[in-house]
Amino acid sequence: MKKKTFQEKKAEQKKVAEELQIPESFVIHMHDVLYVLVKGQVLFALRMGMKSLITEILEHDHQTGFYLMQATLHREDGGIFVAHATGCGSIMKGGHRMAHAETRAISRVIRISYPLHYVSPEEHDLTNEMLNKNPAKDPTTETACTDSIVQLIDLMDSKTICSTTLQTVCRQVFNKSTLAELSTGQLQALVKKFKEGPSKEDRDFENKLLVDNMSEPEAVDLFKENAAQTGKRAPWKAVYLQRYINRL
Repeated sequence: MKKKTFQEKKAEQKKVAEELQIPESFVIHMHDVLYVLVKGQVLFALRMGMKSLITEILEHDHQTGFYLMQATLHREDGGIFVAHATGCGSIMKGGHRMAHAETRAISRVIRISYPLHYVSPEEHDLTNEMLNKNPAKDPTTETACTDSIVQLIDLMDSKTICSTTLQTVCRQVFNKSTLAELSTGQLQALVKKFKEGPSKEDRDFENKLLVDNMSEPEAVDLFKENAAQTGKRAPWKAVYLQRYINRL
């Protein structure tokens, strides 16, 4: 099946947003599938007459990170719906797993309570990490941020990059823990660099790591020294650094 173009995805997102009467920035594509952010699902439920939405922890184990959450939705017409979800298996840690389980439960109970056929991307670990940013005050900035995230996911789908790559870039290039901490400009810079592909300088960096058979500390020091000399963002060098370290 032919993959959708970026313009086709944007048109479909706009159509669904108008249908659900929610902001267009609350609708995205991931792996060519359309998703509605959980905040968009909640807004849709409120428009449909949701009376209340209550969540509670049924089971938990802080040591293993297991959380079983229940979400109960009361509709205006008296209907009551219940859904459950866990944070087990999430790449997140600590309280973030509990929040992730709660988000999953909320998304599921809304989808079974109303005629909503779109899953929320927050049910996916990496996407939740990327999208769980503080809402931008400027709608244009928020849309630009969402567009960048969609393009990064498309690059992941095409095997150009992977989740480990993105985490490495956050840490080594931007000195951040997660993608959620990156600004819109930094996200757009990542999209641009990964679409351009590695340069000859990036390839030479990887070859030097391999030929000199460096230890991990030496490889990291070389990366930092190189970045300081060029004064440039180096996401591809970070990718090659991580690949080399994984082989040690």
